[in-house]
Amino acid sequence: GSTDRIGIGIATPNTIFEVVGVASTTQLRVGGYDGANGLVAGMLFGTCNLTQATLAASTTANFPCTGATGLRGTEKVFVLATSSLVSGTFTSMLLIRAASTSIASQINVDISNIGDLTSGAAKQVSGTLNFWAVR
Repeated sequence: GSTDRIGIGIATPNTIFEVVGVASTTQLRVGGYDGANGLVAGMLFGTCNLTQATLAASTTANFPCTGATGLRGTEKVFVLATSSLVSGTFTSMLLIRAASTSIASQINVDISNIGDLTSGAAKQVSGTLNFWAVR
Protein backbone atom coordinates (compact mmCIF):
# COMPACT_ATOMS: atom_id res chain seq x y z
CA GLY A 1 0.00 0.00 0.00
CA SER A 2 0.90 3.64 0.11
CA THR A 3 2.47 3.29 3.56
CA ASP A 4 4.59 0.24 2.65
CA ARG A 5 3.22 -1.63 5.67
CA ILE A 6 2.03 -5.21 6.04
CA GLY A 7 -0.79 -6.09 8.41
CA ILE A 8 -2.10 -9.50 9.36
CA GLY A 9 -5.37 -9.31 11.22
CA ILE A 10 -5.35 -5.52 10.97
CA ALA A 11 -6.45 -3.32 8.07
CA THR A 12 -4.20 -0.35 8.87
CA PRO A 13 -0.97 -1.48 10.54
CA ASN A 14 0.88 1.01 12.76
CA THR A 15 4.35 -0.40 12.01
CA ILE A 16 6.12 -1.89 8.99
CA PHE A 17 4.92 -5.37 9.99
CA GLU A 18 2.11 -5.89 12.50
CA VAL A 19 0.28 -9.06 13.53
CA VAL A 20 -2.88 -8.79 15.61
CA GLY A 21 -4.04 -12.05 17.14
CA VAL A 22 -2.34 -15.32 17.94
CA ALA A 23 0.69 -16.20 15.82
CA SER A 24 3.02 -19.19 15.95
CA THR A 25 6.33 -20.26 14.51
CA THR A 26 8.88 -23.02 14.97
CA GLN A 27 11.77 -20.57 14.62
CA LEU A 28 12.15 -16.81 14.85
CA ARG A 29 15.12 -14.91 13.48
CA VAL A 30 15.99 -11.73 15.33
CA GLY A 31 18.62 -9.74 13.43
CA GLY A 32 21.14 -11.23 11.03
CA TYR A 33 20.47 -13.20 7.87
CA ASP A 34 22.63 -16.29 8.29
CA GLY A 35 21.82 -19.38 10.34
CA ALA A 36 24.42 -18.62 13.00
CA ASN A 37 23.02 -15.27 14.13
CA GLY A 38 19.83 -14.38 15.89
CA LEU A 39 17.93 -17.67 15.61
CA VAL A 40 15.36 -18.10 18.41
CA ALA A 41 13.59 -21.46 18.54
CA GLY A 42 11.34 -20.49 21.43
CA MET A 43 10.78 -18.22 24.41
CA LEU A 44 9.44 -19.15 27.81
CA PHE A 45 8.25 -16.94 30.66
CA GLY A 46 7.48 -18.06 34.19
CA THR A 47 8.41 -18.14 37.84
CA CYS A 48 10.56 -20.33 40.04
CA ASN A 49 10.87 -20.69 43.81
CA LEU A 50 13.92 -20.28 46.01
CA THR A 51 14.02 -22.49 49.09
CA GLN A 52 14.72 -20.39 52.17
CA ALA A 53 18.38 -20.34 53.16
CA THR A 54 20.75 -18.07 55.06
CA LEU A 55 23.25 -15.96 53.15
CA ALA A 56 26.05 -14.54 55.28
CA ALA A 57 27.06 -10.92 54.87
CA SER A 58 29.66 -10.23 52.17
CA THR A 59 29.30 -13.67 50.57
CA THR A 60 27.91 -15.19 47.38
CA ALA A 61 26.11 -18.53 47.20
CA ASN A 62 24.33 -20.58 44.57
CA PHE A 63 20.65 -21.21 45.16
CA PRO A 64 18.46 -23.62 43.20
CA CYS A 65 15.25 -22.00 42.01
CA THR A 66 12.82 -24.86 41.35
CA GLY A 67 9.45 -25.18 39.71
CA ALA A 68 10.49 -23.43 36.47
CA THR A 69 7.90 -25.37 34.48
CA GLY A 70 8.82 -25.96 30.84
CA LEU A 71 12.54 -25.23 31.22
CA ARG A 72 14.58 -27.95 29.50
CA GLY A 73 17.99 -27.15 30.95
CA THR A 74 19.64 -25.79 27.81
CA GLU A 75 18.10 -22.33 27.53
CA LYS A 76 19.67 -18.96 28.17
CA VAL A 77 17.84 -17.59 31.21
CA PHE A 78 17.32 -14.15 32.67
CA VAL A 79 15.83 -13.66 36.14
CA LEU A 80 14.25 -10.78 38.00
CA ALA A 81 13.68 -10.72 41.74
CA THR A 82 10.30 -10.00 43.21
CA SER A 83 9.85 -8.09 46.45
CA SER A 84 9.84 -11.41 48.33
CA LEU A 85 13.53 -12.17 47.64
CA VAL A 86 14.56 -11.39 51.20
CA SER A 87 12.64 -11.20 54.41
CA GLY A 88 13.19 -8.35 56.85
CA THR A 89 13.94 -4.70 56.36
CA PHE A 90 14.69 -2.78 53.19
CA THR A 91 18.25 -2.15 54.40
CA SER A 92 19.47 -5.45 52.98
CA MET A 93 21.55 -5.36 49.85
CA LEU A 94 21.22 -8.49 47.74
CA LEU A 95 22.46 -8.79 44.17
CA ILE A 96 21.61 -11.51 41.67
CA ARG A 97 24.93 -12.04 39.91
CA ALA A 98 24.22 -14.87 37.48
CA ALA A 99 21.60 -17.39 36.44
CA SER A 100 21.97 -20.56 34.42
CA THR A 101 20.12 -23.78 33.79
CA SER A 102 21.41 -27.29 33.21
CA ILE A 103 18.62 -29.20 34.95
CA ALA A 104 15.06 -29.27 33.65
CA SER A 105 12.66 -27.02 35.61
CA GLN A 106 15.47 -25.52 37.72
CA ILE A 107 17.47 -22.31 37.51
CA ASN A 108 20.74 -22.00 39.43
CA VAL A 109 21.04 -18.47 40.77
CA ASP A 110 24.16 -16.85 42.27
CA ILE A 111 23.08 -14.30 44.88
CA SER A 112 25.46 -11.99 46.75
CA ASN A 113 24.80 -10.36 50.10
CA ILE A 114 26.82 -7.19 49.50
CA GLY A 115 26.18 -5.82 52.95
CA ASP A 116 23.58 -4.23 55.12
CA LEU A 117 23.32 -0.53 55.80
CA THR A 118 22.82 -1.11 59.51
CA SER A 119 24.53 -4.27 60.67
CA GLY A 120 26.17 -6.32 57.94
CA ALA A 121 24.01 -9.26 59.07
CA ALA A 122 23.20 -12.50 57.30
CA LYS A 123 19.90 -12.53 55.42
CA GLN A 124 17.27 -15.17 54.83
CA VAL A 125 16.94 -15.56 51.05
CA SER A 126 13.66 -17.00 49.78
CA GLY A 127 10.77 -16.20 47.51
CA THR A 128 9.79 -16.23 43.89
CA LEU A 129 11.81 -15.13 40.87
CA ASN A 130 10.40 -14.22 37.48
CA PHE A 131 12.32 -15.67 34.54
CA TRP A 132 12.54 -15.37 30.79
CA ALA A 133 14.28 -18.10 28.80
CA VAL A 134 15.37 -18.20 25.16
CA ARG A 135 15.93 -21.41 23.18
